[in-house]
Amino acid sequence: MKKQILNLGKALNRAEQKGIKGGSGTVNPWDTCFCLLQDKFGNFYANIVDCYGTCPGGTDPLQY
Repeated sequence: MKKQILNLGKALNRAEQKGIKGGSGTVNPWDTCFCLLQDKFGNFYANIVDCYGTCPGGTDPLQY
């Protein structure tokens, strides 16, 4: 499970870097956080949030 979360974080970081327009294409990973959520079918997905916010359910965001 932990390995899947880390792989998800890496994939999100790559996707975010591709989405930057007009920048250097590098993102400081410590500025980006995500909430790991589970849908009604049991699938996990990530929601990118502000590192100082909270996730649904009151948990702290994860940094990758």
